[in-house]
Amino acid sequence: MRGQESRSVRYAVPRRWIAGAALALAVLIFLLWSLLAQGGPLSRDRTWERIRAEGILRVGLDASFPPFEMIDPASGEIRGFDVDLANALAAELGVRAEFLNIGFDSLYDQLLAGRYDAVISALPVDYTWTEDVRYSEPYFQAGLVLVTTQALSSTIQRPEDLVGRRAAVEWGSEGDAFIRRLEREHGQVEVLAMESPAQALEAVQAGEADACLVDAVSAYQALGKDEDLTIVGAPLTEASYAIAVRRNSPVLARQLNAALTRLRGAGFLDELIRKWMLSQ
Repeated sequence: MRGQESRSVRYAVPRRWIAGAALALAVLIFLLWSLLAQGGPLSRDRTWERIRAEGILRVGLDASFPPFEMIDPASGEIRGFDVDLANALAAELGVRAEFLNIGFDSLYDQLLAGRYDAVISALPVDYTWTEDVRYSEPYFQAGLVLVTTQALSSTIQRPEDLVGRRAAVEWGSEGDAFIRRLEREHGQVEVLAMESPAQALEAVQAGEADACLVDAVSAYQALGKDEDLTIVGAPLTEASYAIAVRRNSPVLARQLNAALTRLRGAGFLDELIRKWMLSQ
């Protein structure tokens, strides 16, 4: 009998399979690294962990921009729209707010340096900072609005209705540029160029202008002093005020957005407008 020769069989793995697996692994590692670096769901939010542990939300602001934030001359305390908002947000998170007064130009730098957890300071959204910070949903629109009198509000509802009328603006402002563009596209407007938004509003109050184009903050404050004035139509430009946190604070960002949504739904933001603008 012939003996059977046993042979071991080896299977060779094609090199292209090895190369493909290595590439897939490299891509997976890169994606996981990106997720962690961007503050994704797998990353830790040490800021949020500290806030929960200490029970304190540290807020940076520049207390020189009433009615959003200012120093009360009687008590020396910081008060204003943003202070009330920060306290309400902290309460929603189950903690308390602690404030640090910083010059506006340093707010971002000091946030990134870790001196506080969030900036709540009438902060316009600046997309050049989005690699370093996360913005909340906007809580106030400070863009350009159209203001007229109650008597004229039925005939002036949009900027095009200013053609052939008198309109006041702050000279060299966004409103000035807007009205010049309106003239080029729709027709002549008699423009009264004033030195400030307050003077543009006063021109409407005095009957010297039929309407004016000013920022929403100035408009709200004027409405609080003169019930004959009214804002008509939607904001003409966007200037969103939002909360900023560090990029590596994704959980805090989500918590603040959720709290803002609850406060907005409860009418709290409208209450702040009435308190700090319409009643000043």
